[in-house]
Amino acid sequence: MQKIKRLRTIDCVVGGITYSADKKAVSYLHLGLYEAGLLNFVGSAPLPVAEGKRLAPLIEGIIEPPGFTGKRPGELRGQFGKVISEWNPLLPSIVAEVQYDHFTGGRFRHGARFLRWRPDKEASLCTVIQVAS
Repeated sequence: MQKIKRLRTIDCVVGGITYSADKKAVSYLHLGLYEAGLLNFVGSAPLPVAEGKRLAPLIEGIIEPPGFTGKRPGELRGQFGKVISEWNPLLPSIVAEVQYDHFTGGRFRHGARFLRWRPDKEASLCTVIQVAS
């Protein structure tokens, strides 16, 4: 008997970030999908340390409210029941492809995993319809 898991990926807008404790790297990406014109928070993905250090200086110019225009981090309980309290909003211009296991109730269950950046994709094309298909 073999267990076969389908690899599910999705392109999400990075609507916010959380810095590492020393503020020299980005530790988490806060991801969003558009629905009815609003960018809703759908979950977070940890960023590998090397990628987080590379990203930190590049995003300084786009840390700006509101980040999410619909549901925001902190309104939903995150993984293991934690509430995201300290995060920095970003202009919705960066798209990341992430791997996820399950999506219900408008968010990722069991977290997501960063795969790659998508500079070729417009942020406005990252809609919740991707999950339905």
